Amino acid sequence: MMNLLLVYAFICLIYHSMEFFLIRAIHGKSSIKSLLMGIPYITAQVFLVTEFLIVGDKFSLPYLGIIGMTLGLALRWTAILQAGKSFTHEIREEKHQQHKLITSGVYRFLRHPSYLGWYIFSLSAPAFLGAPISFLLFGFLGWLYFRSRIKIEEKYLTLFFGNDYKTYQSQTPSGIPFIG
Repeated sequence: MMNLLLVYAFICLIYHSMEFFLIRAIHGKSSIKSLLMGIPYITAQVFLVTEFLIVGDKFSLPYLGIIGMTLGLALRWTAILQAGKSFTHEIREEKHQQHKLITSGVYRFLRHPSYLGWYIFSLSAPAFLGAPISFLLFGFLGWLYFRSRIKIEEKYLTLFFGNDYKTYQSQTPSGIPFIG
């Protein structure tokens, strides 16, 4: 049982470190915010680990969880690298000179591949640890978060890129189920 928790802790360490270093490599700087550990995230992790400690590993699907977390992070990091300087962790409210509309690579198939990657990762973690309540909560709350974030982000992308973005938006799914 504790082996699963140690593996999960190691995966989280890799995830947060990689986010930090990718932003540093792309933008030449990063900050503590690049670790992506706000209060909602930490609360969710505490809930997940607590559920695991109470329930144990009887519902654990470790192979499915590892595959999902790996695929989710691979998609997320591929999207980040392909977007390059156009990717940030915060929604830009002003268009920067290096901000381009990315419609190739994984963006050819999904408008928000980094969000889908993170969503897959966040659903795979409870599967890995065998935490069914966390799976349902992460799924629902993550979906609400992305629905709101995508709506705001796409408002700015439409302002920045006009009809080019509207055409891209109409032809390419967001990636998160049931969101535009």
